[in-house]
Amino acid sequence: MARVCARRAAGIAARIFLTRHGVRVRRDSAYEVLLRLAEFPTLSADLKRSAQHLTLRLTSGFVLPVDADLIAEARKLIGGLE
Repeated sequence: MARVCARRAAGIAARIFLTRHGVRVRRDSAYEVLLRLAEFPTLSADLKRSAQHLTLRLTSGFVLPVDADLIAEARKLIGGLE
């Protein structure tokens, strides 16, 4: 549940950032917004990586395929987009 909330919060910040930069986001899902953010040309590599981590799918064993703290990644992304 914490991962879902972290993704939603990051998605809200990403939508605001993209809107401010003239990017229209047609879908409502935080997942889709974060995918668009990860492709934003002037976004730092560090923030792109955070957006990518927040869009990773869990393995069949319900584990992230990378060693990442998604709550920390969301905080870093939100802070970096402000």
